Amino acid sequence: MRRKLRYYWGIDPGLSGWLAIADSESEHVHLYPLCNFDATFWHIRDQQEICPPDKIVLEEIPPAFGKFRRGSKANHELPRSIGWIEMAVYSMELRWDSLVPRRWQALAGCTGGGKDRNYERALELFPDSGITKAQADAVLLAWVARKIAEEENGRPDSE
Repeated sequence: MRRKLRYYWGIDPGLSGWLAIADSESEHVHLYPLCNFDATFWHIRDQQEICPPDKIVLEEIPPAFGKFRRGSKANHELPRSIGWIEMAVYSMELRWDSLVPRRWQALAGCTGGGKDRNYERALELFPDSGITKAQADAVLLAWVARKIAEEENGRPDSE
């Protein structure tokens, strides 16, 4: 009997955010841009019907993300992006875990090194996926979702 395919979502709510969906069987990941409200809502709605998530991990942005200067675009757009994502996920009655970057990066094995290290680690985990640096965080969040779900369900790690 064939095992049920499970799906794990990683959501990076950045200014050019991404939804990454990894499954339980392959080293491939599907990617969807979350660039505005319509794209965010429809990608999440459509994918939850096609690939219902077993676990969702959303990057939590601390309330005082002080590296952005006052009045910058990030200060205005990032909270809006997070709101769109949370509203879409919540309205579909999906549950998610929020993890601060330090925590999910530790779980993914890529502490230190910033975006370059995240990108390298994402390529190690999904070598044939053709991901970009902008997509790497969402890909790692999806892998972390899979790892957490496997630990919760008592199955061995995927790596």
